[in-house]
Amino acid sequence: MKSKMHLSKKIIFCAFICIAVLLGIFLAMNLYILLSTPKQYMITSENFIDYQPHYECSGYSSAYVLRSLGENANGLELYNNISNKNNDGTVSSEALVEFLKEKGYSVKLCSGTLMQLKHEISKGTPVTFNKF
Repeated sequence: MKSKMHLSKKIIFCAFICIAVLLGIFLAMNLYILLSTPKQYMITSENFIDYQPHYECSGYSSAYVLRSLGENANGLELYNNISNKNNDGTVSSEALVEFLKEKGYSVKLCSGTLMQLKHEISKGTPVTFNKF
């Protein structure tokens, strides 16, 4: 009986240590992002936001990013060229990444906090996001 209690205490202790380590890593990463991200950052490239009538946000947001990289891009034209659209006309993040990679761009699909988004923008690389 004592050995079972001793074993369960060891398991609980190990689980606690694992959770503490993961929490420490998470807090350290967020502290690094907080300290390394400037309080203000301005994207200085000339750009504009198109009017989007329906579910074409994948094309329009991609056009905005591509224009910030110096490419002349039209949102509706990009949207029409994206394959693998959902039945309702929306485009999954994975399909958009595949489309932009086919155009020769290095694309990274991430998830994170608003602070992490600000950190990525402060690096000077254009960022677009989806909210689910």
